[in-house]
Amino acid sequence: MAWILTADSIADIDHIAAEGAKQFGFAQSEVYELQLVDMFDMLAANPYMAVERHSAAGSIRLMPVGAHNILYVVDADDVIILRVLHGLQNWFEQL
Repeated sequence: MAWILTADSIADIDHIAAEGAKQFGFAQSEVYELQLVDMFDMLAANPYMAVERHSAAGSIRLMPVGAHNILYVVDADDVIILRVLHGLQNWFEQL
């Protein structure tokens, strides 16, 4: 399986990287971004490892990593990363 980022998830990751660099420095922000990518790879290899949740938009899976949650769906042979949201954000309303 492969993982695919949506436009929303790319914007989320860009925001995480920019804020992380501002608050914690570029090096730490880069390490965190690599942790996210490592989790994307793990989800592609094990797409059903996260618990399935139900929202108004349908069934999604939510995997915590660091201070964020990766929201994704499994579509045929791919993992589609819908959003990468901070754990304090109401993910249910973001979809």
